[in-house]
Amino acid sequence: MDTIVRHQVAAYIVITFAISWFFFWLNFVVFKDVRAAQALCGKIAAFGPALAAMLVVALAYPERKAVRSKRRPVLFGCVWLVAWAVLLMNLKFILGIPVTVRGATVFAVVALLPAWVVSASLSRIAGVRAQFVTLWRPRGSVVWYLVAFLAYPAVLLIGAAIAWLTGDKISFHNLSPTNYILLPLIMFLDGIVTSGGVNEESGWRGFLLRGLQSKHSVLVAAVIVWFFWALWHIPYDIGLATPLQQILLNRIVFNLLASVLFAWVYNRSNGSIMVAGIIHASMNTAGAFLPISLYFLVPLVILVTLVVIHDRMWKRLPEGHPASHFAAESESIELV
Repeated sequence: MDTIVRHQVAAYIVITFAISWFFFWLNFVVFKDVRAAQALCGKIAAFGPALAAMLVVALAYPERKAVRSKRRPVLFGCVWLVAWAVLLMNLKFILGIPVTVRGATVFAVVALLPAWVVSASLSRIAGVRAQFVTLWRPRGSVVWYLVAFLAYPAVLLIGAAIAWLTGDKISFHNLSPTNYILLPLIMFLDGIVTSGGVNEESGWRGFLLRGLQSKHSVLVAAVIVWFFWALWHIPYDIGLATPLQQILLNRIVFNLLASVLFAWVYNRSNGSIMVAGIIHASMNTAGAFLPISLYFLVPLVILVTLVVIHDRMWKRLPEGHPASHFAAESESIELV
């Protein structure tokens, strides 16, 4: 316990990998022929970053409110119902798998994870409440939520335009106009609740980046987060039999650029986990529905270079910046 409290960043990394890699192993090795068990283990693995952050702050800052919040059960129930509905729609419309009683039951259990994490913003425990508060009360201007939502679609479309101008063939999915709205919306919502948003960003940006930024420059912190974020995905990539060339491109090049961009919007929104979740979900959704050409790296590199220069990311955040310490309701608590 003392080691976790004194070395919170290191403890977070170890616990995240222990949870996620263990359940990735169960998913891809132990239960490789059991679809229901795979779905459950895969989603628990994806929540490793959020669960590790919750454990560390609960141990480090255990002060409790005298009275439980009456709103937490309501918030928990609402998020659970929404997450369950989104998971079932993703199963049916995106993955094309019929919804059965067994599948609905499994995803009812999976939906407990985002419900627990989001409702932790109303926890009695001071550290947990401060860690997840921006999932319930997002901070920052709405402009940064729009930027987070639109950045990656814009980058991919500009990349596709460059490819078209150079003579490459560009093709969109053969979908009806309705499905081009409905299917990306379902995938985006699934991304928010279980596939990169609440589950990953509560930890990678919401805990690790914030903790590192209290001692390092934004750029150094973003690069450190990139290293562990990319490494964390490796069992998942191997389990899906992803080609080595694609793994190297995604994890070494693309994730590095994404880590800097995620840090930018996270800091610009005064440390809102929700804005990081939106850009993560938007990135995954845009990659699934828009044409992808390596030319997209051109606008992405330009964008990342501009934000690094404009925000002077080689410097540390100003003292007291919300993205480098806990929220205002427990501002006396230091993260690292």
